[in-house]
Amino acid sequence: MTELAAEKLLVNFGAEILKLIPGRVSVEVDAKLSFDTDATIIKARHLISLFKEIGIDKSR
Repeated sequence: MTELAAEKLLVNFGAEILKLIPGRVSVEVDAKLSFDTDATIIKARHLISLFKEIGIDKSR
């Protein structure tokens, strides 16, 4: 639950940054996943879905 809250907070920060900066903003997954390709992809897709929930397209 705490991890999800932190992710949503960071996604909201990213959304605010996107209001000020044209183009793309980089979001990274936790470095502890660096040797687990499947977990990295799952986490990345999850973050993309959180951005999508608040109306931010993955192209940003």
